[in-house]
Amino acid sequence: MSLLLLNTVLNQDSFEADRLRDENKRIQLQQDQVRQLNSENDTPAAIAEGAEALNQRRDWDSVNRIPSEGRATGAGDAVRGGAEDRDR
Repeated sequence: MSLLLLNTVLNQDSFEADRLRDENKRIQLQQDQVRQLNSENDTPAAIAEGAEALNQRRDWDSVNRIPSEGRATGAGDAVRGGAEDRDR
């Protein structure tokens, strides 16, 4: 009788261990899916699409650049272009 009881308890623990292993696999799969989705949403294209969905637009008129003399220029500054900047 005690052997039967011992086997029953061991089998019950085995079923619980199997259930926990299955749940861990399910959680790991879900975690991998979330990581994949985050990676896809972290691309520049996805960020730009999200910004456009929020009615944010690129401000192409205020492009800043640093010419060869090292001083940053903005949209309000006169920017020399072409060979003049490259010769310095």
